[in-house]
Amino acid sequence: MMRAIPEEKGSLDAVKERTGGRSAKVREAVLQAARQILMQEGANALTHRKVAHIAGVNASTVYRRWPDRTRLIADVFRSTAESMVSIPDSGSLHLDLYEFLKMITSMLSSSEGRKMIQGAIDATSSGDELVGSAIRDVWEQRFQQAEMMFERAIRRGEAGFEGQRRAILETLIAPVWFRILITQEPVDEEYLAANVTRILKQMS
Repeated sequence: MMRAIPEEKGSLDAVKERTGGRSAKVREAVLQAARQILMQEGANALTHRKVAHIAGVNASTVYRRWPDRTRLIADVFRSTAESMVSIPDSGSLHLDLYEFLKMITSMLSSSEGRKMIQGAIDATSSGDELVGSAIRDVWEQRFQQAEMMFERAIRRGEAGFEGQRRAILETLIAPVWFRILITQEPVDEEYLAANVTRILKQMS
């Protein structure tokens, strides 16, 4: 009869979860470990056992919460994107879009943000269609979340730009990505504010 392998005493999940905080700590440790591997070695290097070793948890914990590698990779990019770019609620659509673009600019200008984007590109191009599909789903979810800014605008009595929201978001975001990642031109607050004003005027 095989003996069960005991939990490591020093691991974050060594004791059964009795408080809400432990589950959150384990999740964050795993995502941080997976993020480290993705940024430094790429999607192909990510395995459940390697993540568990870096996170200080048992591999069974990682398998239980993320049954396949695809879900884990998608969760890493989703949590990173949400932590670096939230959906603002500033009191007007113009200001919401401006603040949203400011956060995207800060993300793309940061070392972690650049690594995340490169990791997402590498993961999508890795040849693993399940991983690529998962990453595309993350971006699609982010666009859907961003549409909340337009829903709030309607509740405030502003124009909601129904049927034009995706086009507005893409038209605003694409130049920021291009300037920062390709041409390395400056993206300042004046540039962002002017773009928001121009695009909303064109779409109205």
